[in-house]
Amino acid sequence: MNQTRRPVRKDPSVLWVAFGFDGRISREPFWLGFLFVTLLASVMLTPFRPQGDDPVMVNLGFLMILVVALWSELALAVKRLHDRGLSGWLAVLLFVPVLNLVVFVVLGLIPGDKGPNAFGPAPNTRKP
Repeated sequence: MNQTRRPVRKDPSVLWVAFGFDGRISREPFWLGFLFVTLLASVMLTPFRPQGDDPVMVNLGFLMILVVALWSELALAVKRLHDRGLSGWLAVLLFVPVLNLVVFVVLGLIPGDKGPNAFGPAPNTRKP
């Protein structure tokens, strides 16, 4: 008996929104995700604040929190670019001073493609 299997549809999860690079998200999860990651990273980095006149010491805990926060914000940007039908590689523009502000605002304000595109069926879903 030859049975064809349908692709399993993966429902979005918080981990996928925060760390996955596949699929698309709309503007609302982008802004909420960015706000959440920024607030959480700020709170987690509080113990690493320099006290008094001490120079800023970068230690392993600080670097780990920073890398996780940057990874998450990059993943959010890539999925927003996918929602616009653009390559996720354009997210490297977020590392260019001044241009990063323009790219960030454009990602957060301009609506994505309606319906399916090359990167997924609809916003807030993964590619099957």
